[in-house]
Amino acid sequence: MRKFHSYFILIFFVSTFVACTYDALEMVEPEKVQLNADGTIGFQLNILPIIQTKCSAESRCHAGPNDPPNQPKLTNYAEVKAIVDNGEMDDEVFVTKDMPKEKGTYGLTAQEEKLLRDWVAQGAPQ
Repeated sequence: MRKFHSYFILIFFVSTFVACTYDALEMVEPEKVQLNADGTIGFQLNILPIIQTKCSAESRCHAGPNDPPNQPKLTNYAEVKAIVDNGEMDDEVFVTKDMPKEKGTYGLTAQEEKLLRDWVAQGAPQ
């Protein structure tokens, strides 16, 4: 009986610990996400800084007149929304993970990718 009691306590603590853990990919620091009045993720304060850092300013691939040919500009909401609407963001950022490149590898953190995915899933609101 004592052995059964010990196993029960062990199972209880293990199951409690497992139930209280979380997937790090699911976590986005809520205090850093600025929501619009309707509860959607705001472009200006959340998405644009990622785009500017990872796609336009740092890499200089999607920012100005010296970009490689046929590269879309990603400097404002309309330009970013266009690549969401035509499926290019989904294909290149989420599926093949070809973009953004940072020193030859995929350049988004798990939090940045989740924030972008959630924003796209909400319809890419402004």
